Amino acid sequence: MKKLSSIEFKVIMLARDLNRTNIVAEECEAKYKPVPIVIDLRNSVSVEQAFAKIKEDFGYIDILCAVAGVSLNKSPNQSN
Repeated sequence: MKKLSSIEFKVIMLARDLNRTNIVAEECEAKYKPVPIVIDLRNSVSVEQAFAKIKEDFGYIDILCAVAGVSLNKSPNQSN
């Protein structure tokens, strides 16, 4: 994220946890700060809404990076 935003890419960060995403976005020292969007990949409506917002706000996606994490403190069925 930091590298892409530092070379003036408009970076969109999709995550369930807006607070964590905002922390990463604020750490980027760039002209274009990453834009956080809340999404739950387990919910098709959430996915459709997120990509509709991206299309409306940005028009298109040049690069899509799928980065997933695992929480060792919770089971996959627990939400944050």
